[in-house]
Amino acid sequence: MSTTFDIYANAGLTTALTAGIPFAQVASGSATDVLVYFGSQTPGKTLQAASSPGFDQITLTPDDVSSGSGVETSMIRLASTALGLDSATPGAAINLGVTLTSGDTNAIPVWIRVDAGALAVSGTPYTDGLVKLNPVIET
Repeated sequence: MSTTFDIYANAGLTTALTAGIPFAQVASGSATDVLVYFGSQTPGKTLQAASSPGFDQITLTPDDVSSGSGVETSMIRLASTALGLDSATPGAAINLGVTLTSGDTNAIPVWIRVDAGALAVSGTPYTDGLVKLNPVIET
């Protein structure tokens, strides 16, 4: 499923996080929160769930590209606000809406918390924790 919509490091949708979402494990072992944005810079695009366009939710779900090492799906919480991270269920999807439109003014903030106390403190950020999109249709 190829789409122009992606995860970005900034609200202007200029820095795509194509190599993963970088999480640095802090020395205290506490959770790491990261704000990313979902959207598309390509003008005139819309995105809908393939299952029932315009009715079903478009979702992002935590994904682990390297199971058994680094960030695991069960360590990732997603929310639309920073406060929502406290009550978010680890590994659960977040709803983005039923129809999304392109453009940086329509960028959707997605808060990500990694509860990764068991990870070793590293000078190199972990990038194996990603989010995946449900099947969608882009027009």
